[in-house]
Amino acid sequence: MVDDTGPTKRERLTLRDKLVAVCIATILIAIILAIFRLGIAALYG
Repeated sequence: MVDDTGPTKRERLTLRDKLVAVCIATILIAIILAIFRLGIAALYG
């Protein structure tokens, strides 16, 4: 019974980890884009 419940919990955690990783990645990309925009604005401004 322990072997059956183990993988299911791990799969749920992996799915949650994937969602969290995607959210963090999108936030990091947004921050990087914002920094580049500020840099370009500073150069051309």
